[in-house]
Amino acid sequence: MLELEGQENDKRVSVQLMSTESAILAAASRIYAAYISNGSVEPGQEGAFMQAAIKQAAKMSVVVDDFIKAEDEL
Repeated sequence: MLELEGQENDKRVSVQLMSTESAILAAASRIYAAYISNGSVEPGQEGAFMQAAIKQAAKMSVVVDDFIKAEDEL
């Protein structure tokens, strides 16, 4: 569990993600859900599969960025 200095008794976590981080989180959560639904994630392996899903989502975002020219990139 993430503990923030001075807030040891408050177990809530507050994060503010940028839009690109939110997009990668959305993709990574779907990849991770697929791992879970096909039975790949065994107890104790959750962290490794989360990291793999995040890396895959980040790689996908780089490929999309290289392949697609957004409106403000014209």
